[in-house]
Amino acid sequence: MRNLALSSLIGVFLASASCLAAEERQPWIHAQSVLTAAMKDIDSGGGIRGIESDIPDLEKELANALPELSPIPVNADDAIILTDGIAQTLMIAAVAKDQKFKKVSAVPDPYPGIGLYLGSYYNEVGRPQDALRVLNAGIVVSDANGLGLGKHDPVLISEKGAAQEALRQFDDAIATYTAGVKLASNDDSDRARMFRGIGYSLTELGRLDDAERAYRKSLTCEPGNAHAENELKYIAQLRAGKPATSGALETVLPKPETQVPPGSCPKEW
Repeated sequence: MRNLALSSLIGVFLASASCLAAEERQPWIHAQSVLTAAMKDIDSGGGIRGIESDIPDLEKELANALPELSPIPVNADDAIILTDGIAQTLMIAAVAKDQKFKKVSAVPDPYPGIGLYLGSYYNEVGRPQDALRVLNAGIVVSDANGLGLGKHDPVLISEKGAAQEALRQFDDAIATYTAGVKLASNDDSDRARMFRGIGYSLTELGRLDDAERAYRKSLTCEPGNAHAENELKYIAQLRAGKPATSGALETVLPKPETQVPPGSCPKEW
């Protein structure tokens, strides 16, 4: 099918590995199994540190990551495309339109998730340089289309910002979070997290007025967030002459606490 109907794309997203070629011709299948094992270790109660034994396998798979949104031949007639979420799946119509294959199927891309888990682990154990390395790799494979449509993009971006902050690369972190605010696929809780990251870096740079503005923007996106409110109190203490203290980097995806009316969250810094 040279013209793949949009209505069929959700169905092809469910295509299973069993209908494809042998695993040695599909290295992403092994990558998916490695990612699944890491997820189970996290769910077992160890949190992100629970993937310590999975790190060598995750690193190996990320190093061999396949390009995304590029058809991979299965046989003479069929091909697959690795996609990170439904938004990228919908792009198959454009990608498959000019391909020679009769059938192009979408399967979940394991590589952005692998980059995220590795980056989160390295941030957690105090290895921000390694975190930055794997997060950059995860961003590259997730954002092959250049539109920021991968479902993992917002958290990859915020984890990258956290790594840069740990390295005291505050100007770089602000640039990273600012790009994250503009991601087409992120929601209000994602934008709130980006604004909090901007606020943290600005506070560390001593730009308290700008930091306060960033945190207030984050509260517009996510009212009542305790992290932002505590940081605003900290800024007030700094203005009152109290000494600066070491802040805690935010590396955990927060849960929205309040529903926000559509359109009230700023879309840019």
